[in-house]
Amino acid sequence: MQRPGFPLIGLIVFGGMALGLSALASASNLPEQNIISPASLRPSAATHETRAGLQEVIEFPNANEVTARIETVSSAPPTRSSFMATWASVSGAKGYLLDVSTSNSFSSYVDGYHDLDVGSVNGRAVTGLNPGTTYYYRVRPYTAAGSGGYSNVMTATTEAPTGLIINPTFDSSIINNPNSAAIQAMINQAIGIYESLFGDPITIQILFRYSTTAPNGDPLPADVLSESRSVVYTLPWNDFISALRADATTSNDNTANASLPGSALSTNIVPSSGNGRAVGLDTPPAMFPDGHVGQGGPYDGIVTLNSAQAFQFTRPPSSDSFDAQRSVEHEMDEVMGFGSHLNASRPCPSYEAESGTLAGGAVVLSCPTCSGGAKVGYVGNNSGTLQFNDVTANTPGTNVVTIWYTNGDAVRYALLSVNGSSGTPVSFPSTGSFQTVGSIQRTVTLNAGSNNTLEFYNPIVGSWAPDFDRIGVNCAITLTNLRPQDLFSWSSAGVRNLTSDGSRYFSIDSGSTNIVGFNQTPPGDFGDWLSEACPQPHPYVQNAFACPDQYSDISATSPEGINLDVIGYDLVNAPIPTPTPTPTPTLTPPPTPTATATFTPVPSPTARPRPSYPPRATPPPR
Repeated sequence: MQRPGFPLIGLIVFGGMALGLSALASASNLPEQNIISPASLRPSAATHETRAGLQEVIEFPNANEVTARIETVSSAPPTRSSFMATWASVSGAKGYLLDVSTSNSFSSYVDGYHDLDVGSVNGRAVTGLNPGTTYYYRVRPYTAAGSGGYSNVMTATTEAPTGLIINPTFDSSIINNPNSAAIQAMINQAIGIYESLFGDPITIQILFRYSTTAPNGDPLPADVLSESRSVVYTLPWNDFISALRADATTSNDNTANASLPGSALSTNIVPSSGNGRAVGLDTPPAMFPDGHVGQGGPYDGIVTLNSAQAFQFTRPPSSDSFDAQRSVEHEMDEVMGFGSHLNASRPCPSYEAESGTLAGGAVVLSCPTCSGGAKVGYVGNNSGTLQFNDVTANTPGTNVVTIWYTNGDAVRYALLSVNGSSGTPVSFPSTGSFQTVGSIQRTVTLNAGSNNTLEFYNPIVGSWAPDFDRIGVNCAITLTNLRPQDLFSWSSAGVRNLTSDGSRYFSIDSGSTNIVGFNQTPPGDFGDWLSEACPQPHPYVQNAFACPDQYSDISATSPEGINLDVIGYDLVNAPIPTPTPTPTPTLTPPPTPTATATFTPVPSPTARPRPSYPPRATPPPR
């Protein structure tokens, strides 16, 4: 048990069992692609949401855009397809007209960049450019009375053509924002990092937004920090795995390929459109600006920052602001290929412990990592009891109950009484800490309907039950097609875990090395990292929950960089591995694109895990 600490954050889980699954049911210039007729594509769309903790819901109860201070435009180096044009402000100017040309005499202009009215800003991202090219630009201010003279001519040279290109498009929610220049510069800064890391000769098209609504106009939930929608393709297992093995270019790839399963774990595998092209497959962009997917859609994905949240576009962020660039990088990772098949699984109905009947010394405690942000502790000691009421069974007789709990001791015990029957002993192994959630399953006999009760107690003085998070009835595992990231999900050396039970972590050497833990409980994304309490000792880009006043970037050695490398992107300046044998690919039907969406939620600060506590008959005042 643990004393209440900070307010609720979200849901991150460890513990439980691992299951081996053996029967789980453009923009590219790669010459070896398998050509698929666009007319054969059958698009569909899906939405996935993640939510924040209680504190952020209180702080941002309405979907109203935060009024942010106007930030100074930060320096952003050119990318392969864009550069940040900046200029000094002119007193009295109502706006500026921008010219961009490949000629210093401006005898011609880049399409769309002649007398472009950029509004009252002092910077604009110039996009859709050719790599390795020098561009010239100038501006002139205007007032109600007319326009002034041109500024000095300035130059920018896009990066060399070899390597990954991420081509941004900024919609009106960014272009028309008073902080437009700072937002665009921040996004270009993020793009520059990815283009410097990866050498894949492909172009990824991303639409960027800053809004309180999703691309289709639906309001974003108040606790959402950022959202991404991605085009994904359902490909036959052997097609993708063969392409992935053949794409090995780094020592990470060599190690990771050695850990790939010898037989299919699912019928198909579901890479993003960019991920497919990175390994040489023909998976073109297919997303339209409103988020729907179909032939001719120009984007690989859409990234939206929730403008109802307190973002800062320059670094370091203040203590009450979230780092916008970290969120942008998180969602770019999603568009490029992050994600777990578990996000497509439908959770079973569950019953929160804090909603049950508590008696004796049992109390509700804050638990940032529990599903409802709370748990019930001090059950046992011949005093505290917890009863779950109105538990539904669709069919009478034998049912499987999953019990989610926390336990920082070696083992704890409780008796389980069903519908007033004599209690059956249940042992609860350690989950590692009282902030780490695990689960066990027990078979019980229930009546048909919703009038069942399950009571936990321990009649032995000095003996405590674990702290209880929730229970669920007949929580069968939904078996779906894997995402590439799922290929590297392990619970221990040699033991895969492709479920939301127990602990999972990212490893490229068959589970021998735990690089970073995976988030395990909704609403956090199952492809994101397990998040620590705020302030986070490891504020990785892909943490399921972000903290104010912290920031980080993807790098060649970060978990994000390694993950993108082993799912098919090519880190530059990395050791070349020994080639591994690749199966001979077979002709297969064309893939089917779909859309997925992910969110990065906002957490509240959380309490830190503590060591086990001595038993006490009566809880201290709270």
